[in-house]
Amino acid sequence: MPGKKNKDAALAMQNAAKTLLANIRFSAIDRPIRTVTMTSTQPNEGKTTVAYNLAIAAATSGRRTIIVECDMRRRSAANMIGVHAPHGLCAVLSDRVRLEDAVTATNQSNLFFLDVEPGVPNPPDIIASKRFHKLVSGLAKAYDFVIFDTPPVGAFVDAAELAGQTDGTLFVVRENFTRRELAQSALEQLKKAGGNVLGCVMNYCEHTTNDYYSYYYKEKKVERIQGLDQVARDAHVNAMPVSEPEYDEGPETAAHASAPAPAPAPAKGPTRRGPSPDETGAFLAAARESAAKRHHAAGGYAAPEAEARAPYAPPVGRAEAPVPAFGAKQQRGGYVPNKKNPYVR
Repeated sequence: MPGKKNKDAALAMQNAAKTLLANIRFSAIDRPIRTVTMTSTQPNEGKTTVAYNLAIAAATSGRRTIIVECDMRRRSAANMIGVHAPHGLCAVLSDRVRLEDAVTATNQSNLFFLDVEPGVPNPPDIIASKRFHKLVSGLAKAYDFVIFDTPPVGAFVDAAELAGQTDGTLFVVRENFTRRELAQSALEQLKKAGGNVLGCVMNYCEHTTNDYYSYYYKEKKVERIQGLDQVARDAHVNAMPVSEPEYDEGPETAAHASAPAPAPAPAKGPTRRGPSPDETGAFLAAARESAAKRHHAAGGYAAPEAEARAPYAPPVGRAEAPVPAFGAKQQRGGYVPNKKNPYVR
């Protein structure tokens, strides 16, 4: 577990505790590990810190977990957890207090704590007693995961006495602090006492993948923000009005004409209205009448080529409208002729 106390190190420690909990589960699939003895070679190796983080990992996974203070010479778990109970382990063993009254809840859900009174005489004899054996069995039935924080096995025999009563033992080693020969001797002592050593936990080590956690979570945050920005940009583009593109008349006009026409944009002012079919018919009829009069006045004057063309034939079903009288008020939707020339728009 890392020794740096920063945000990335705390995240790495949480992940290491969860990995340690998973390894404990995988170490005995047929016979699940419910009680664990936590010890080390010598003091100041961080076994209480490892025990507390392991308990939090188990509690957050939904397992009812309890930490039992078994270091009767140097109590430290209560200050780390921040819980101080009025009764302790010896009061339960002497039948003065029930176990339910001595156990205290913590700020973490599913995590409980059983403290021990200070100045207890003969700790190894208490751990080796039948009442303590009965307490271990009762805790294993009442809780899903039980962690016993014991003193260093290299200095006292308490951990070796308790290791034979629990399902497994975790051996904490501090990097660049513990001597190899002392650690080997402590492991041999645990095995001789009948302890099931699950493995060693390296503590206070430089975590070389701290940058990985920072990179991974920061990249995920950047990707999430970029994704939200892209959604916002797409929504903005979809909300923009689409203007009709201008195409030159040519071979591509037919291809563009097949595309669906966009919605017309709202008019910004008065627009010029095109002539209606009735107006066009009236204008052409007046033009033909004027040409006939000029031809009659000229005494058989031959009409120009433009006038000699075939007369205009309106489409089927479209009747020619009569020539409107000069100065007459047109119906709504019609046009008002010019005062000088009624046929000039």
